[in-house]
Amino acid sequence: MPEIEAKFLVQDPQHIGQLLAVLRELGYGVEPHANQTIVDRYFDTSDWTIFRAGWGYRLRDSNGRQTLALKGLGLRDSAIQVREEIEQRLLVSHSRLSDLPSGPVQSRLAGLLGARKVRELFVVRNQRSVYMLSGPDEPPSTVIELAIDQVQISGDTHAKLAPGVLHFGEIELELKRGSQEPLVQLAGLLPKKVDILPARLNKFQRGLQTTGLSAPTETPTPQHPSSPTDPLIQLAYYHLARQARILRLQQPRAWEGLEPEGVHQMRVAMRHIRAALRVFREVLPARAVESLNAEFRWAARVLGEVRDLDVQLAGLGGDEALAPLRAQLHAARDDARETLLTALDSPRHETLVAGLTAALR
Repeated sequence: MPEIEAKFLVQDPQHIGQLLAVLRELGYGVEPHANQTIVDRYFDTSDWTIFRAGWGYRLRDSNGRQTLALKGLGLRDSAIQVREEIEQRLLVSHSRLSDLPSGPVQSRLAGLLGARKVRELFVVRNQRSVYMLSGPDEPPSTVIELAIDQVQISGDTHAKLAPGVLHFGEIELELKRGSQEPLVQLAGLLPKKVDILPARLNKFQRGLQTTGLSAPTETPTPQHPSSPTDPLIQLAYYHLARQARILRLQQPRAWEGLEPEGVHQMRVAMRHIRAALRVFREVLPARAVESLNAEFRWAARVLGEVRDLDVQLAGLGGDEALAPLRAQLHAARDDARETLLTALDSPRHETLVAGLTAALR
């Protein structure tokens, strides 16, 4: 059945208290419900059979209770997500996923996998506090589950700059009863009142980010021209389309800012795009080149302010004598991050992406 939820990243645990206070001010009943220790192990085949079918596959252990789940991976460009979910309770503990008992998940997997074996991708460890929110109307027609998560994702690294371990705080608002409208209103209102950031990735995607695993994407990598006689415009298209693909993949990472590589890779891709526009200017439409160059210069400058501060902070290390300087740099980076988020969420950036897409087309 579909799961309707809104997700946000939270940087400072103090903001959780502010969030609960704001919810009460808005007229919601806020009742503590449960504390859970959750360990999710994600799996797929070596050729990403489950991912290609649109699912993330996990085995969850929540306070000793084990559940299999297939969760839809499609994300919208908003805080509200509607995802299909198939679950199956395991009555006997399974440390290995062979010979699963019959059930909806096993049935769907049998049709997908055939004789293929799954491998573990990464592990998500989560300390979760759950609250039940009842709507302000009487009697309450809306019930929303609020989950406050402290998350660690870990796994073997498959790329040079993959962090291997990622820590973050996240809150999830999941509709349990009632219409979707109160959840939509909350999702739009809460970031204006509490310092939380609408999420643009889910835990599965952050697991890929943590390990550096490369799952297949809907947009194929463009083919390099194979002959010296191929038209020069084809080579220009190859380079521009390749960097545009990297921009699309890295933008959610740069937005969330859980580690510095997303900002770095976006900035590098923009630098490569500007170089390609310059090198191939004789075969590209002059007006499009001029407009794109100016806008990519603006976007790269905003990214560069964050990236430069990331590099300076990394160079300081942990020397206590440099703590005052580190605090100044962190404050400057916070300001630069705020400017970056405003830029990435602006009509100007949306127009830039649309302009590049139109030029490639």
